Amino acid sequence: KATHFNVTKEKRAVATINEAIVAKLISGLHTKDSEEFDVLKESKRIAVEVKTIFPGQINNRIIMHSTSKGEPTSLQLKEMFMDAEGYKKAYTVIFDTRERYGKEKVDIDPGTYKPVTTVYVAQALGSFRLDAKDTPLVRVKLTDLAKAIK
Repeated sequence: KATHFNVTKEKRAVATINEAIVAKLISGLHTKDSEEFDVLKESKRIAVEVKTIFPGQINNRIIMHSTSKGEPTSLQLKEMFMDAEGYKKAYTVIFDTRERYGKEKVDIDPGTYKPVTTVYVAQALGSFRLDAKDTPLVRVKLTDLAKAIK
């Protein structure tokens, strides 16, 4: 598939670092990999999905993939979790590592990884194009993330 990218242990490690950064900045809980959301801010009933775009990815979008045929989609599972657990708001945070490491495919070493200083944030879930005119995504400084997620 044109939208599928191999997830290596290095990419997974970088994505986990980004999730931990978001959890720390918003004083949230970084969840296990098998949970519906990457970060939960239980006191405010806020759920956050963190996505990472890696060098070599040509298109400017993130996708919440479908599950097996006949099963609920990733988006539906997240919505079911929110309803069941009483979460009121959901956000998507996107780290576009191409801004620091370039657009050409390059492996990022998790041991020396430095995150970007701005991220994309939307109070919404789903698949997004970074460059779409009608995108709900806004760019915020990483240091201002807690102000954007409230």
